[in-house]
Amino acid sequence: MGLALLGSVLLVQAQEAPPEYDPLGDGDLPRLIRVQAEFIELPHESMTGLLAEPRKGGNDTDLRKRVGELVAAGKGRVVESMICVARSG
Repeated sequence: MGLALLGSVLLVQAQEAPPEYDPLGDGDLPRLIRVQAEFIELPHESMTGLLAEPRKGGNDTDLRKRVGELVAAGKGRVVESMICVARSG
């Protein structure tokens, strides 16, 4: 069975800015941003299938959920996780 490494599934979560937020204006920026990178080992066929699906949004929350289900079913394993919390900007 060939294995592939699905690297850097990034989840960016920030405090919500107000709906009228203008990034080029003087509005308030989110205070903190969290970036999480995970290296997950999967069979190559599974990884290819996951990455071939069209993206449904601007983040990979749905992809992370599907990969988590594969890991829970024993069809993949988490190799490493990293989290960085930083100030916006």
